[in-house]
Amino acid sequence: MLDFLQRQRRVMIAGGAGTAKTLIAKEKAIRLAGEGMRALLLCYNRGLADHLREQCAEIEGLDVASFHQVCDLWNRRVLAKTGTDLLAEARRDYPGADLYNELMPIALSNAVDRNGGIYDAIIVDEAQDFADDFWLPVEMLLTDPEAALLYVFLDENQDIYRRSASIPVPGEPLVLDRNCRNTAAIHDAAYRYYRGGSVQQPEIAGSPVEILTAPTLELQARQICQLVTRLTQTERIAAHDIAVLLCSASNRETCEKFLRQCNMPKSIRLGRIEDYGPNSLTVDIVARFKGLERAVTIVWEFGDCDPERDRETLYVGLSRAKSLLYACGTKEACAAKFERV
Repeated sequence: MLDFLQRQRRVMIAGGAGTAKTLIAKEKAIRLAGEGMRALLLCYNRGLADHLREQCAEIEGLDVASFHQVCDLWNRRVLAKTGTDLLAEARRDYPGADLYNELMPIALSNAVDRNGGIYDAIIVDEAQDFADDFWLPVEMLLTDPEAALLYVFLDENQDIYRRSASIPVPGEPLVLDRNCRNTAAIHDAAYRYYRGGSVQQPEIAGSPVEILTAPTLELQARQICQLVTRLTQTERIAAHDIAVLLCSASNRETCEKFLRQCNMPKSIRLGRIEDYGPNSLTVDIVARFKGLERAVTIVWEFGDCDPERDRETLYVGLSRAKSLLYACGTKEACAAKFERV
């Protein structure tokens, strides 16, 4: 794929979870920067952007950011240089418009219009989450819209935010069709909620998905704490290689409270994506974890998720685990979501 992209100016690359979209996007951005181009690796999820930026910190000529981080940076630059707050102007000119989907893209367009594009190449990951209004400023950021490079990576099955993006790349996408992240057992659980072309199952069978059931959130939290204790103390898995992912944000604070009340090793601290580090057990919602992965994932609080309405959320949450996947909920919820696992 990387060799093929050398001969293309604008390409869209599609693939299911675990097919190495982010890996290829990052490597392509690094190679372009190494060729002397000024490149931008752009995504939607801030957690993914921060993770990629840390990995690419030593790469000269490569910027890594989420779309809204770019919006904020350019607005602050114009404010510092001219005293003009373009976001405030957008709010005044478009009262009632959505901040993230409309006002920030407008402010970014105006900022780039004043200063001109600076990138020879832009690589976009998670493009399915980009709203229509994002693409104009993205193209404006290029030094030469006709000659500059634009590579777009997406998975339509991860369209959690349900945006209708008019991606400025002609033709059909190239397809990545081999799952390189999960075990076969995790693949089967996650791809139950996948819709699209065939994706090759991994060769490693892996352990079966384990189901933990209890009637209440408090009792479910105790089961999760017991599991985390066993994984870290007996199996010697580092806490920062484990993530507890909530399908819904509605009970996040309650879930976190119950987990803190449990008896887990004192060395383990609970944190969200941005708190990632040694001994940190990530507890966050699926939508914020898009594009990321852990060796072990525990999917929780999915009782209100409808298998059709929330198919993308279940697909994303289940596909984040590389080696071991657990699901925790009531017997009824687990039977509805995992009866064929």
